[in-house]
Amino acid sequence: MFIFAGKNTYTTMRKVISILLAIVFVLAAHAQTAEDVILLKNPNTNKWGYANKQQNHKSPIKGLRKTAINILGKTGQSILASGNTNDIDWVVPPQYDAAATDFEENLAAVEVNGKVGFIDLHNRFIIEPQYLPMKHLEGFSQGLAAVRVGDRFGYIDKKGKMVIEPQFELARNFRDNMLATVKMNGKYGAIDITGKVVVECKYLAEEAMISVPISNKEYREAAKAIKAKKENDAYAAITDKLQSTSREVNSRINDSTWIQKLTYENFEVPQNDSDRKQIGARDNYGRIIVPAYYQDVKHDAANHLYVVCYSWKDEVSYGLYDDTGKRIFMTAFDAIGPFSGGKATATINGISGWIDKDGYIEPEFLEKLCDSGLQAEQAGNKRAARKIYRRILNIDSDHVMALNNMALMDIDAKDYNEGMKKLKLAHELAPDNKLIADNLAMAKHDRKDRRWNRVNSALKAVVAVVGVAASTYAVAAGGSEGIEAAGNIMQSTEETLASMNGEESALGTEGGIDDAASAEQAPLFPDMSGFSATTGTEPTANTPKNKHPESFYTDMYRRWEARAKDSYETLTRAGIRVKNKKTGDDIRGNTAGEWNSAHYASLKSNLRQAQDEMRKIRAEARSDGYTIMQSNYESVSVSY
Repeated sequence: MFIFAGKNTYTTMRKVISILLAIVFVLAAHAQTAEDVILLKNPNTNKWGYANKQQNHKSPIKGLRKTAINILGKTGQSILASGNTNDIDWVVPPQYDAAATDFEENLAAVEVNGKVGFIDLHNRFIIEPQYLPMKHLEGFSQGLAAVRVGDRFGYIDKKGKMVIEPQFELARNFRDNMLATVKMNGKYGAIDITGKVVVECKYLAEEAMISVPISNKEYREAAKAIKAKKENDAYAAITDKLQSTSREVNSRINDSTWIQKLTYENFEVPQNDSDRKQIGARDNYGRIIVPAYYQDVKHDAANHLYVVCYSWKDEVSYGLYDDTGKRIFMTAFDAIGPFSGGKATATINGISGWIDKDGYIEPEFLEKLCDSGLQAEQAGNKRAARKIYRRILNIDSDHVMALNNMALMDIDAKDYNEGMKKLKLAHELAPDNKLIADNLAMAKHDRKDRRWNRVNSALKAVVAVVGVAASTYAVAAGGSEGIEAAGNIMQSTEETLASMNGEESALGTEGGIDDAASAEQAPLFPDMSGFSATTGTEPTANTPKNKHPESFYTDMYRRWEARAKDSYETLTRAGIRVKNKKTGDDIRGNTAGEWNSAHYASLKSNLRQAQDEMRKIRAEARSDGYTIMQSNYESVSVSY
């Protein structure tokens, strides 16, 4: 039995949902770490950003990410191969022309509009974009980062102060052994943390200096010497200074409430052969804060938000971004009111609830929306119901009741794959929800029926071909020998099919066809209109005319019986409160119940429908020569 979920389902789950949401937002309050993110390129804009490694189920990252591997086998940047990038959970939106693979010591180098700066995980520029682009963008190591000024490289601390003056043709960040690769006069060497060359620049390749056993002796000895100096505090003065600077900057980075002061401007992208506006917004660094997808963009500077409007034909919807460029809500709302105290009233389909600037939404808002979708479905307005469920899933892609209801609509529209996908997901998200589990079980049962019907149809075609061949052979061979051979071929194929159906062959288990007379009376196949194998004439009076096997009727009857049973038991034991319209008093039912009279009427309608179908199936089976015992649930009634 398929059961749509409405307001009543939420009543039993509301406390659990509230607790889970509280846990989620407590966890979300902790700052994300560098290990939580992955560098990703948006294929639509060719811009780089950082995505959350733990993605939602709709994200195209799962199974669609390919990692670039260089000649030395080291993994590099991750590239999105395909998929809808709107469904990616971005930590830092894709706004950069190039970016470091990882955040190191809380910072990552990024390139925007031809300048390199350093951001934190909150997408704030800790060091302003001011350096020239480099082939290798990194974070910080040992409190220093390599930067390019003009045609030379040097090293800065976390405040952007130049510590080792630009003098190298190329420079890489320091390693754990406190050595950094540099290039001078076209050859590679290494420096220590003071900028002193400790490995002569004489190597044609960095790997030859560091990794090749026959040539890396000088590098290994330099590393040992630096280790000894460090243990003797020879580098204490500079390392203490760098660590003090790092602590000061890290305290600022760890303050998630600090908001960088930026200026913003809207921009419009002209559309060829169209008057349709495509408006976006960018900041003073040139980063795209709001992509140019929308017909209106308004900045709420006081709340650090952007309200965006998307319109198409006669539909208008609103969404929300923060002013770092992170999308908070897709364009799913009919209206979003002004924010006060971090919250605003939003409306969908005449139903209102509150949302906040962190992406949290009032649970009862979604509950009421889901209930209105169910009411639209029951009223026969499937288009309106589907639109409501789609809006809910745009807001919360893990909303199990919307997934359940939309899945059943997909199945009803014969889009079985989409329906099964949504039901499986809903079951994964709420494995203890009996309603969803029952719907999934029924859908799987129906899928087996559909698969068997396809196999059965194919087998019928095979038997028909075999029968025609047997018929041809009988005519060609003539006499009783030909008739007997034809009968044997037909019996073999039909027995195979009957055994797969779990039934005995219509031709019996012994003997086969003994003479021409019986061959003329035996049908080639039950669903081939009863034409005989030898003559093609109409069947005789003794030819079976069953439309379906008995198992077909019993299976259908049991399925509707299960639906009737479910509805009856829910009505009588699940705790339904039905009120007298005049007095407001409870008429019948468990007083702990909280379902309203509309849901009571809906369940009672489901019971009546199931009982009607059970009676029809028994009548059709009877006309086909079968008797199905009547179930008690075919005649039960609920008097309140």
